[in-house]
Amino acid sequence: MAETRWANSGDLQLWTEASGDPGDPPVLLVMGMCAQGVTWPDSFVQQLVDGGRHVVRYDHRDTGQSDTVDYDTAPYALTDLAADATAVLDAHGLESAHVVGASMGGMIGQLLALHQPHRVRTLTAIMSSPVGGDRSQLPGPSEAFLTAMQEAAAAPPSSREQRLEHAVTIWRVLSGSLPLDEDEVRRSAERTLDRARVPGSELNHQRAISTLGDGDPDLARITAPTLVAHGTEDPLLAPQHGEALAARIPDAQLMRLEGMGHSLPSPAREQIAEAVLKHTA
Repeated sequence: MAETRWANSGDLQLWTEASGDPGDPPVLLVMGMCAQGVTWPDSFVQQLVDGGRHVVRYDHRDTGQSDTVDYDTAPYALTDLAADATAVLDAHGLESAHVVGASMGGMIGQLLALHQPHRVRTLTAIMSSPVGGDRSQLPGPSEAFLTAMQEAAAAPPSSREQRLEHAVTIWRVLSGSLPLDEDEVRRSAERTLDRARVPGSELNHQRAISTLGDGDPDLARITAPTLVAHGTEDPLLAPQHGEALAARIPDAQLMRLEGMGHSLPSPAREQIAEAVLKHTA
């Protein structure tokens, strides 16, 4: 049974949830930009729990049930989001954990592994990108993704139904060629919409993600055993991002997922969960 707990990160309170036996090896799930902790599919969490892991997920600041920030008066950087992750570990009495991050969450995981290596047993970065080094040669988002975002910006969704339809539309673009369960996507969108204390505050992440706050990290200094999992059809962070990340971290393993885009559809997440269990054994 899942246990809800609040973590204190400075003046902010963050919603967290732990599942599984506290005596099992801990796994900290770190979600991506603008995404709540419950965006980690319940089935993914359960697969890890069934594999003998104590799983903690949480809402970033400015998402879900966690506190929100007036970014204009109190801006924050990606390093502050990494500090939030550390606060979550502290709240659960964890000296260290296996860190699994998706997209921006993988970047947060890199910062933790660099600056607080004693707290990261292993690192798994899913559909992520290097947080340091030259990124100028890495491809940008696909035309289809940019078009979908431009259309949404031109006619922002205002009603609940419009927001749900927008979410489904974006996930169609992000999903790659693997089957997309649109009913599941819609249920997830409804859940996150209902949980958001201040809808729209999550967009602050778009400003924070480009601000490291401490210079250019050297990923070659990461010592945590690292697994990089990346879809071959990612329209947001093309496969070259995962390849570059694996190349910059010593001895990192690269797992290519055929047909996966920038999402966690059922076939891919089952493979990733199996790989995480093996990586954290």
